[in-house]
Amino acid sequence: MILSRANLLPVLESLHRIIKRNALPITTCFKLRATTCMLTVTATNLDEFMELSCECVGALEPCCVSAGQLTLLAKAANDELSLRLKDGLLVVESSGTARLKTTPVEWSFPELPNDNQKPIAVNCEDLAECIEAVSWSCNGAGPQARALGETIWLKWNEIAIKSTAANGYTIARMAKPSIGSPAELVLYHEFEVLFRDALKRKGSGLFMGERGVKVQFEGGYYWCKLTEGIKWPNVDKNVFEQPLTALGEVLPSAVIPELETCISLCGGEFAPLRLWFGKDGLSMAITAKSGDLYEAKIAGSFADYEVSANPKYLLSCFKKMAYDKPCQIERTDGRSLKISEGGIQNWIQCLSE
Repeated sequence: MILSRANLLPVLESLHRIIKRNALPITTCFKLRATTCMLTVTATNLDEFMELSCECVGALEPCCVSAGQLTLLAKAANDELSLRLKDGLLVVESSGTARLKTTPVEWSFPELPNDNQKPIAVNCEDLAECIEAVSWSCNGAGPQARALGETIWLKWNEIAIKSTAANGYTIARMAKPSIGSPAELVLYHEFEVLFRDALKRKGSGLFMGERGVKVQFEGGYYWCKLTEGIKWPNVDKNVFEQPLTALGEVLPSAVIPELETCISLCGGEFAPLRLWFGKDGLSMAITAKSGDLYEAKIAGSFADYEVSANPKYLLSCFKKMAYDKPCQIERTDGRSLKISEGGIQNWIQCLSE
């Protein structure tokens, strides 16, 4: 079987992202099989399955070989590779010849769970956008977030998609007008990147089963297990419907450079950022790692308010907003800041005095 390096290498590199260290030997392998014109490669870590295809010439009987070794050979290959089975070895020929051991017959490659997958009507690109907008709020989950801090709650109906994430210190929500059949799922944050990437692929469609969710797309699929026993509380009532006091508007393009400076001056260590909202603008101050006080001021007019917050959470929040569109800043009676723009709402818990 012959195929080009340009076709093979992107497939192997994409699939390699779900290979985990210290895993079962069979899950560190790729499963290969080829018809006369298409090579299919499958990888799994048991919590995720992913399959991709690329064009080839010739056939190859199903076999399993080391994912790491095959990827390294593909990286070092010339423009074209030849793959064939001989005496229990996968012979790879290109700039040179290499022979990879195939797995023993008793190491059967895991099968994709058969859990009654049913198609779910949803706009996959819109769903991917909603996931990306809130995923930052899963990072740095505190003990009060418990298992919720490792998940993203997705819910949609005939008119909109809503995504929600939290870590005990922040909550992020995006609501986007979209068309779909009513459904919801709770996605593990560790699967978010590959799930979102699969949703963006050509021809993508969503399927849900008893144990997992699958994105089928042109040339392959991605499957990941669903959460078990995790149910999100009524955050609409507990968080999003709280009374708010408007503070004013600010441009992310003005805030982001100052926040990046504050964080860099702290050398990666945490330091609280002091914020003063007032009629003459937004002032901020932070104590640098050197012990010096760094101060900055952003033009604008705000209602009077003084608070301390985590600069890293603020930066992550503002980076998800449109760079040159004003964000609304509001506060709650419980000393939280709400920063919103369009369909995105971010809540950041302020620090104790």
